[in-house]
Amino acid sequence: MIREVLLVGLMCSAVALTGCGGSDDNDKDPSDNSSSTSSSSSSSSSSSSSSSSSSGSVPGGSTSSSSSSSSSSSSSSSSSSGAAASSSSSSSSSSSSSSSSSSSSSSSSSSSSSSSSSSSSSSSSSSSSSGTAAPREIRYEFSGSDEIDDWNTTTWGSSTADPIILYSAEKQALELDTAWNSDDDIAAILFGVDPPINLKNGSLSMDFIVPDAYITDGRPVFRFFAIDSDGNFNYILWGDMFKQTPDDDNRFTLTKPNMNVSTQNFDQTTVTSVGVVIQTGVTEAKPAPRVSTSEHVFVDNVILRNHAANKIATDPNFESDFPLELSTAWSSSVPLAISFGAIGGVKSVSYKPGSTATQFRNLVYKSSDFLDLSNATITMNLSVNQSFLDSGASLQVMAQRAGDDYAGVYCNAVPADTEWFRVECPVEGALTLGNATEFQYGVQTLGGDGNADAKVSIYNIQVTPQSN
Repeated sequence: MIREVLLVGLMCSAVALTGCGGSDDNDKDPSDNSSSTSSSSSSSSSSSSSSSSSSGSVPGGSTSSSSSSSSSSSSSSSSSSGAAASSSSSSSSSSSSSSSSSSSSSSSSSSSSSSSSSSSSSSSSSSSSSGTAAPREIRYEFSGSDEIDDWNTTTWGSSTADPIILYSAEKQALELDTAWNSDDDIAAILFGVDPPINLKNGSLSMDFIVPDAYITDGRPVFRFFAIDSDGNFNYILWGDMFKQTPDDDNRFTLTKPNMNVSTQNFDQTTVTSVGVVIQTGVTEAKPAPRVSTSEHVFVDNVILRNHAANKIATDPNFESDFPLELSTAWSSSVPLAISFGAIGGVKSVSYKPGSTATQFRNLVYKSSDFLDLSNATITMNLSVNQSFLDSGASLQVMAQRAGDDYAGVYCNAVPADTEWFRVECPVEGALTLGNATEFQYGVQTLGGDGNADAKVSIYNIQVTPQSN
């Protein structure tokens, strides 16, 4: 079933990553499960700020819609998170800096594609403060064939793909029948949003069911994109098939939480169309899959939320490269309580920086999953409680060698309130393991009045290596 809902503002008190309307819910531990602490370390640091952006125009190509009934076979994959690594201790450090903020992607050439969306909506008045957008959610569950009527297909560039949208009654999903004819083929499906939606700090999630060949034989790429009210196009998530881990249904989920797209020509506050691009191959190192036209892709459980709805959502999937659960890979520089919990299904790890007796108070995860962070980007979703804000302490996101000289990158994280926020920390230049065996990723607290109730929470850590 598709439904667009104006969610009641009072739901804020029911579930949340953060408190509503200034309440200090973050002063409470996300769970009663707390861990023992261990000693680790990390680094001194300075930080300056820089952010990058790029703009993109709408790729050329015609748009078509199609609606017929069908069902099919399938296979494929499920999203994965990184494995835990061993623990060790560490000590102080130095090194460079950088900063948080925007992200985005660019794209190629000419004209636009869009479609009209949506369907039955229910609304209720919200008791939000002046100037705050009402919670808004658009959801496609494909319980009936009428839901595919809102979806269109398009291709662009030199693509010779011929995508057709069908409905699978067997899987209760949108079914994409695409003939992949060349290594550079691109197919896109999209739905319209009317009235336009503000996606700043919003979220988008989709389930995909794909054939075995997508996992075993090829390297297709799935990319979320959006189009604004002026027809400007922007990619908002890139997911490689080979990074996915299939479940028994060959299903995987791609999620883009806390979107913050900042490009010259794209207006994320007036988004009129949202969709996903499937590309069969992008480089010689990632060859196109040899997939027959009988092997279809299925799309299910599409959820688009604005920021107000995202804050109260009970089921966002905050993908993390490292598990947010009790593990010896998590440690702190001083004997501080580390707690692990889940609010509304969202896992988190938290710590209380406490006393100012230790200059650099950190919470880190040690891992050898990534061996080279040169020109990589470290992304984290964080929150702090009111006691942390009142303490006057500053916060930094960090990634550094766990040992050797503790060289790394440190980016200022500046919370405006107790709502969760996203920090993107670029590594500008070379950062290899050197003589260390692993990197450590996390946050460190500097200064403040030592408020014992101050708390910092991490909701995910994502590492995006330099593109080859």
